[in-house]
Amino acid sequence: VYNNKRKLKIGYFWEDDSLCVLPCMKRGILECIDHLKENYEIVEWKPINITKCFSLFTRVIFADGGKSFYTTVKNDDLIENLKRLYRLLQLPRCMKKCISIYSYISKDIILKAMMSGVTGVGSYNNWIKLAIEFKDYRNEVLKSWDENNIDLVIAPGMAIPSVQSKYLVNKEIVAWPNIYPNVLDFVAGCMPVSNVLQSDFEDMIKEEKINKKWCYKQIADITKNQNFINMPINIQIYGRPNSEELVLSLMKELEEKIKYQIPDCRDATVCFKKQ
Repeated sequence: VYNNKRKLKIGYFWEDDSLCVLPCMKRGILECIDHLKENYEIVEWKPINITKCFSLFTRVIFADGGKSFYTTVKNDDLIENLKRLYRLLQLPRCMKKCISIYSYISKDIILKAMMSGVTGVGSYNNWIKLAIEFKDYRNEVLKSWDENNIDLVIAPGMAIPSVQSKYLVNKEIVAWPNIYPNVLDFVAGCMPVSNVLQSDFEDMIKEEKINKKWCYKQIADITKNQNFINMPINIQIYGRPNSEELVLSLMKELEEKIKYQIPDCRDATVCFKKQ
């Protein structure tokens, strides 16, 4: 890649047909693009079949019917949405199958995937089939990158910015941009590129009036009732397997150009009081 005379081609995205992020996360991507557009070819890229991605994700983490997950968290102090999942995993497999019917009517893509995944893989042959599905899905995404000559992709780190430690992020949907490269088993790195501004909060409220995607209200509600001004906005850069050096080199370049500054007071609560 380094000896190639063509410019590296960088794709970016912050949404697909059913999922989105808060406006501040979109701003973080656009600011990165602005820093890179002189030396790189920048193109918008549409992520491939994210619904399939979540189905694969939940089927593999609950492949044993959720027994490993249940054992891991049983002595933890769980937030409410994980308590519901914990109770679900305690049920017999036949009852889980009945509850999984809910997955056919829910609009929540991650909840649908979880409901259908908690019954477990079931057999060795199904394990083999699941492994093949992962491989085929990864190849489908790589084919799209090849067809578009994409070397790296920039995406939001999460659907929302960081929140203060005293608040809970109790919606799995906020992690959708992070789940995607993990399922693909791509090389990825995250970095802060900006901090939330007052204008970002105002844009979030305006966006709620026009954004009809099922997930927007969920992600907006998490931050609407807390002051998240000055909290970090992070992006992630990811590439094909074995592209660690390429990912790190772009991260370093962005780091040098953006010169991200942590707010003067690291305790965000103190920062807010000063405003």
